[in-house]
Amino acid sequence: MRLTYDMIKAGKSSAGGWSYEQAKLLGEKWPLQRGWIGRAIGRQIEYVDLAKFIELRNKHLETPARKIARRGRMLVDRFTGPDHTGSHTTTCQREKCEHPACSCT
Repeated sequence: MRLTYDMIKAGKSSAGGWSYEQAKLLGEKWPLQRGWIGRAIGRQIEYVDLAKFIELRNKHLETPARKIARRGRMLVDRFTGPDHTGSHTTTCQREKCEHPACSCT
């Protein structure tokens, strides 16, 4: 079947983008470059690849690695100085800390 704009739009995540895996299914290079949708429209694609493309719609938004990276950024912000210098630790000096990764409790 030939790829249409509506098919590509159906795979767009709620954050407004597409994943590496989705780009690979459509035969596009990563990162996606300007004009990729126009190049992809009309391209032949197998039905199973299209189904997988749409199934992957929001899968890249909440992967465990992304959650860990996000938690790591919070730790750097919280446990280092404003210029991001100092010790990168999960221990803080607060009396009552509610951060889930902190080991002070």
